[in-house]
This record gives sequence, C-alpha cells and structure tokens, in this order.
Amino acid sequence: MKKIIVTLIITIFLITFVLLFSLPIVAESTLPITGRIITAIIAITILVFIIRVLVERLLEIKEEDKDDLSKY
Repeated sequence: MKKIIVTLIITIFLITFVLLFSLPIVAESTLPITGRIITAIIAITILVFIIRVLVERLLEIKEEDKDDLSKY
C-alpha cells in the first residue's frame, strides 16, 4: 500500500510540474497561436505518458504483491 501512495504522490507532483510550466505559455496572449498549440500538444503528450507509466507501475505493484503472497 505504501508503494502505491508514493507512486501516486510522485505522479501528482509531475503532473502539477508540467501544468505549471505549460499553462502560462498556452494562456499567454502575446505568443503566436502556433506556439501555443505546439506547447499544448507537447504538454498533453507528456501528461499521457505520465499517466501511462502510472498505470503500468500500479500493475507491477499488484503483481509483486501476488508474487510475495505466493511464496508463503
């Protein structure tokens, strides 16, 4: 359970970090629209990969728990 909580905290931190850097750029009205669109696409791509890694890690943690229980 502790591994799951730590994984979720790190993921939330990473998502917040990406959003804190990308949202001001996307919301900046002085930048050309193409720059804002490219920034938004990059940020969304990074967020998708962060969530994908989270799901994979949670599955690994569940498998480790099953393996640990099968030893006894």
